[in-house]
Parts: sequence; structure tokens; C-alpha cells
Amino acid sequence: MKLLRLNFSFWLMILLTSISLSAYSASFYATVSKNKVVQNEVFQLRLVSDQPANAEAIDFSHLEEDFFTSRPSFVSSVNIINNQRSQRSEWTLSLAANRLGVLTIPSFELNGQRTDPISIQVSVDEQAPQMDELVQLQSTLSRDTLYPTESTVLTTRLTIKADRRRLQNTHITPPSVDGMTIGQIGETQQYQTVIAGIEATIIEQQYRLTAIQAGEYHLVEPRFQGSYLLGNTLHGGARIIPLNTEPNTYSLVVEPQPSDYQGAWLPTSQLTLTDHWTNSQGAPITDSVYHLEVGDALTRDITLQVAGLSAEQLPTLALSYPDSISVYEQKPQFTTLDNGNTLMQLKQVLIPRRSGEIQLPDINIHWWNSRTKQAQLSQAKGLSLDVSATQPINSISPSVPNHTTAVSAQTIVVKEAGLWPYLAALLATFWLVTLGLYWRLYRKHTRLNEQETTNIQPGSTWQQLQNALTTQDAMMINHALSRWLNESPLTDAEREQVQQTLNTLHENKFSLNSQTCDYQALNTLIKRLQQEALKRAAKTQHPLAKL
Repeated sequence: MKLLRLNFSFWLMILLTSISLSAYSASFYATVSKNKVVQNEVFQLRLVSDQPANAEAIDFSHLEEDFFTSRPSFVSSVNIINNQRSQRSEWTLSLAANRLGVLTIPSFELNGQRTDPISIQVSVDEQAPQMDELVQLQSTLSRDTLYPTESTVLTTRLTIKADRRRLQNTHITPPSVDGMTIGQIGETQQYQTVIAGIEATIIEQQYRLTAIQAGEYHLVEPRFQGSYLLGNTLHGGARIIPLNTEPNTYSLVVEPQPSDYQGAWLPTSQLTLTDHWTNSQGAPITDSVYHLEVGDALTRDITLQVAGLSAEQLPTLALSYPDSISVYEQKPQFTTLDNGNTLMQLKQVLIPRRSGEIQLPDINIHWWNSRTKQAQLSQAKGLSLDVSATQPINSISPSVPNHTTAVSAQTIVVKEAGLWPYLAALLATFWLVTLGLYWRLYRKHTRLNEQETTNIQPGSTWQQLQNALTTQDAMMINHALSRWLNESPLTDAEREQVQQTLNTLHENKFSLNSQTCDYQALNTLIKRLQQEALKRAAKTQHPLAKL
């Protein structure tokens, strides 16, 4: 009986050993670094096979329902020991449970072999930070009641209080609304700040929503999605914190356009219109009637600030100026302010061409106040001009000394000539030689006077014109050139040539497609005409005719 028991124990041990060896020698198996974890804690899953395989041989997609998964790492190796060849294929990936309870890592199959399922017990992580301690997304809407073509501004602010280098798979879904147009305003603003002693990154962005037609609409704010790696993966205990914000929804109401509204439809909650007048020296003009001369320039700076409208929706300021005014208008400049308002700046250079009283027009803009729900008129007053003609400087004829001397004639009767005729002839010869030398010196002096007269320039006016051309100040050039034209003895054709050249330069400078002006051609022209005019004046004013 005792021998029978020993035999039974022996055979039982052999059976258990064979079962254990059979399980250990399985060619395909799966292991985990932990089977008891807290939610979002990272652990490792490893699959090993002694058969050749590739990285895509195992499908891990069915793990994504219960776990956060990393990209699998695959290693294949071949070992030869004592002429015995062995193959090894290994997959490794990181997992983190995304819900509580007992989760199961399913069985994997490779070439007809399967791994055993693995149960993972997941408990609550009481030390895990809340999402708003890491990331916050806030948004504000400037207005929720609009009119057709009116806009509202959505401002979003993403606050990241965690280390940005540990953020993974981040994505921001932009805002959305059906039935309205939405577009980004400017560039995304990003900066660092300190919140309650914690360094944080702020990302701000604005969006413009434009109503198309009346109705009720729903705006969904942006949504942030991603994850945050908490802890150290090398020493264990790392966690993947999911970061998924829940977007808020805003209700918007677009009211219909009033049926009794007259004029161009311009709905806005705020409209500010101003203009600023300055003279050619840049000094502000405050008088209701401004006195100036023909050719003097003045500048009108127009500023229009509108809320809830884009640059494309702003009206075109078409002003009707009198024919006696030359208008040079620059291209309007548009700027989006920090509060979302649109700012338009327009500069006009006005130059009177004729004397008299000139009335510059007002600026009138009709618009619909969407806050008070009333039609309004914004106005910028014009300006009255009293333009006088530029008085030419009286030309002063140079005084020329009279080199002739009146000689009284006497009749001398010589009864006896003697030596006197010879002496008289000698004196006459000396007199003729002296007269010739005098005439030669006089001609040389006259040529020098003509050369100096040719180089004469009309003093301060000419210097002002040259200074203006050097600085390329358009208004100063026009002012100085007008004075110079009135003072210089030019022909009508020459004046027209100068005016055409100046108009061409101004059109290039103040047109919508502004170009760089080169005033060298104008300077060369007026210098040539100046020389020709003064030469003509010198010829007509010279008192002695050429012999």
C-alpha cells in the first residue's frame, strides 16, 4: 500500500512538470508590467513569438476602446548558438486604462497561435490633477443680437498651466456655426504669464462671425483635445491625463432689416467719423475760414472707426470737390484694433488752383445703430477757403553806368600850321589807341555782367524750392514751385510744361497704386528754364546795342 502511494506521487509529479514545461515552451505569449493600476497609469504590454514576423502582423486597434495606446515598438532578432538557430519577434507598447473596473487585454493571434487574455484591475487615482488645473479654454462673444451683414467677435483664450513639452496629440477644433460666415481675425497671439504663482502659456485668437439673413443660430465654441504625460516613464508611475474640453454653445439672433430704412445699409453698434486739417507746414487748421494763396497745399486726414464690420464692408468716401481744387488721394489704410473694431484712415492733399472763396464739402455717413435700433447720421464738417493770388516780385532793372561824355564842339581857325598839325595827329593817334583799349575793357566787363546776370536766382523762393526738392516733400514742393512760377519770367508754354510734370509726379505719389517719385527730372527742367528766362531778360534790359 505504501509503495502504491509512492508510485502515484511520482507519476503525478511527472504529469505536472510536463504540463508546466508545455506552457512555458509556448511559442507566442503576452505579458504586462502591472495588472493592478490606477486610472490613466502607464504600464507596458509585451508580446513575444519565436517565429519570424513583421511589425504589422499584430492588430492592436481593439485596445483603443479601453486603453490609451502608444505606437507599438517592434524588434526582430536571430540567434545562433552551437549551430542551433532561434528566431525572436517582440512587440512592446504602453497602455493606460481610461476607465475604472476590471478591463481585459484580449487574446492576440499569430500564425494560428494565440495568447492568453490578461485581466487588468483599474482603481481610482486620488492624486490625479483635475483637467482645469492643467488646461482651461474660455471664450467671450461681443454681441449676440445682430442685423444682416453685421458682425460679432468671438474671443477665445486657451490657458496651459502645465509643461507644454508633456502635451501629446493636441488638437484645437475651431468654432462652428451654421448659416453664418466665420473667419479668423489676425494672427494667433501667444505669450507667457504667471497665474497664482504658476507659469502659464496663454494662446488667444479672435474670430469674426457675420450674419447673412435673419433668424436664430447656434455657435459652438472651440474645443481642445489632447493628453498630458504626468510622472516619469523610466521609473514607473507615469500617468496619461486626458484633456478634452466640453465646448459651450451660444445662441445668436439676427433681426431683419427695417423696412423703412433709407440709404445704403450700414448696421453697426458704433461709428466714429473725424477729420483733421493741416497746412503745408503740418500745423493744424482750427479756423472756420482758412486764408491761403494759390498753390498752397493743405491736408485732410479722415478717420473712420466702425464696430462689427470688416474692411470690405466699410463705405467708400466719394467726395465731390470743386474744379478749382486739385485733389491727390492716398490709398485708404485699414487696421483691426484690439477690440475687434475696424479703423480706416484716408489722407487727401488739396491744392487750390484759382483764387477766390472755395467751400470744401462735408462728409456725411448714414448708418443704422443696432443698439438703439435707430437710423443715425455722422458728419465731418468741411472747410471754407479764402484763396488769394500770389503776388509776383517786381523785377528791378540793373542800373548801367553811362560811359559817354558830352563834348562841346569848338571851331578853331589856324592861320599858321607850323608843328601843330603833327602834334595833333600824334595826339589823335594816342586818343584812338586809348579809345580802343577802353572799348576792349568795356566789352569784357559787359560779358562778365551778362554771365553774372545769367546765374542770378530769385533769392529765398529759389532756395525754398531747392530745399523742398531735396527733401521730396510734395506739399512744400507745390508751394515753393507756385511762388517761383509767379516770380520767374517764363512763357506760357514753359509754365504749362512745368505744371504737367508736377501733376504727373503727384498722380504717381497720391494715386491708389502709390509709387516712389523722383523729382530729379522736375529739378533739371526748372533749372534749364530758369537759365533761359534770365538770359532773355538780360538781352532785353541791356542799354547798349552790340556794335
